[in-house]
Amino acid sequence: MVEKTWTRISDKYDEYITRYPDEGLLGGKLPLRDSILSGKGNYYEAIEGKLERECLIGYDSETSPIENLPSEIRMKLPIKLTQTLQVQVTSDNRHYWKTTYDTVDNAHNSHGFLRNGQWYAIRNLFHLSLCHYETINRPSHHRQSDYVQKVFRNTSTIAAYVSYPILEGYLKYRCRHVIERDGTVTQSNEIKKVRRGGYYEQGNRCSSLLDILVYFEENIANSNLEENLEQMREKIANFGNVGTDEAYGLIYGWRNSNLHGEAESDVQYGIVLNLLCLLIWEELIRNDMV
Repeated sequence: MVEKTWTRISDKYDEYITRYPDEGLLGGKLPLRDSILSGKGNYYEAIEGKLERECLIGYDSETSPIENLPSEIRMKLPIKLTQTLQVQVTSDNRHYWKTTYDTVDNAHNSHGFLRNGQWYAIRNLFHLSLCHYETINRPSHHRQSDYVQKVFRNTSTIAAYVSYPILEGYLKYRCRHVIERDGTVTQSNEIKKVRRGGYYEQGNRCSSLLDILVYFEENIANSNLEENLEQMREKIANFGNVGTDEAYGLIYGWRNSNLHGEAESDVQYGIVLNLLCLLIWEELIRNDMV
């Protein structure tokens, strides 16, 4: 049953991407992917019509709601949802992030999952990612001041800035036997300098998200997670017309552009959040917390 459900979901999302250039409401080929490639900084969310009703989980009467799907599907789901982010932030993305937030919050409160400071940071990224949609769909008589509204309407930009250090902090937590929270390496010849060659020595400072991502996948991830991360890299690579092996380098480049104020607002935060969700769900399942 799990395999049948996953195949249906996967096929539906593939169909969405295939049909969108000819049938999508926004026009163009794949709007958000094209925006990232061109650097235009466009952002599209929940513009849904006939095609979305035929392809998204939220409209599919034959598929359980996201919160009721088996845990192993919810772990893999961000891979396919990242594929749909080439078009826009769909209602399925929002629903998935809300389900993941609720699950992690419950695991944190019930089992002490994640450190308090770490969950506080990750939780804020979820808040930013979810509040934009709720704000723009709120009745006008419930709306706040113009200043507050402008913040809410730009949460995708704010989320992009905070998503990278939050991902980096979580990875350091998972790799804590070789690197401290401030980036100090505690064991020599473990973390590779992917672009510069060689390895970090004990006492060196590692501030490269690329190097930490590569170390995590090659040394921390089990075979199942490693396979899922490879599939995720394949989806991420589509946003930069690069090879699968260069996907983490793409994230690294986006992070640096944001750090220096060069990036435009787009859906980077959603890609990073989906990657983070994949890692968190794997940890939840491995620790029997779902």
